[in-house]
Amino acid sequence: MPHDDELNDLRIGGWFSEPRKEVPSTALMPYRPRPLARPADTSDRSRRVLLACGTAVVVGVAGVMALLVTTDGDDDPLPSVAQLAFPSFEPLTPISLLPAPASSSAPPPVVIATQTQPVAEHTTKRPSATPSRTTTTKPTPAVTLTVGSTVGLEISGSPGVRLRHRNFIARADRMGSADSPLEKADAAFTVRDGLADDGCVSLESVNYPGYFLRHRDFVLRLEQGNRQNAELFRKDATFCATPTTGGAVILESINYPTRAVHLRGDGIFHLDEGTGTALVVRRPL
Repeated sequence: MPHDDELNDLRIGGWFSEPRKEVPSTALMPYRPRPLARPADTSDRSRRVLLACGTAVVVGVAGVMALLVTTDGDDDPLPSVAQLAFPSFEPLTPISLLPAPASSSAPPPVVIATQTQPVAEHTTKRPSATPSRTTTTKPTPAVTLTVGSTVGLEISGSPGVRLRHRNFIARADRMGSADSPLEKADAAFTVRDGLADDGCVSLESVNYPGYFLRHRDFVLRLEQGNRQNAELFRKDATFCATPTTGGAVILESINYPTRAVHLRGDGIFHLDEGTGTALVVRRPL
């Protein structure tokens, strides 16, 4: 409508003219970049962390200062940091196990004096003791080389060691009740009349009847006679028993009067010169 246009022209250009804003010229102003804006939450978190660190430092400094400050009055000062250090350990002093040396100041040993008094002689006589009853025991009859008896020959001074044949050689062995019956029979002999002289004896084996102790090559053996050497065998198997101390006897050879049955260091009986070995006649085992 034309009327409306006219009214508008009068309002804009006439009475109500709007002041125009002057736009500054940017030709002479330097360019300044605007800082980027940080998020609000990140800046708040940083401030809190810095505040907590500052508080911790203040508290720590205050605690150290409290240890270094001394109290007023007569009270003892608080321990310093150096005093709170861990103590150092010194090496232990070795302990000697030797007795302490005697010192001149030690008290002298106590000596107990004892008085010796002479022993007074008693004038009273002791009553005579009543005579004890003596029991008489009959001595055990000595076992001798009786013809027809069975005996064992024990080495004088060596109890339990007897003359026995082993492997047909006369030797000395320690024997007892624990030995076997065969070994006990090896040490048992039957006394016979002398094969070469009735005044002497011959010893026959119990477990080998017909075998006698005889010397051959000056060694005492257990052998059986035969017709070829009957006379020599009878002489070698005949011994004369000569009594000696302690109820023992020595067996002397009839065909070698200067030799007798003798036990050597090898444990074998020989026919040696001089005094023979004393043999005690015992009962068989």
